[in-house]
Amino acid sequence: VMVLGQQGEEVNLELILRVVADVGVV
Repeated sequence: VMVLGQQGEEVNLELILRVVADVGVV
């Protein structure tokens, strides 16, 4: 999911956090 605009970075961070949480590193 890639969003063009200011929300791009926010979506990227949220995706990373979701992946990290899914892996269980957090």
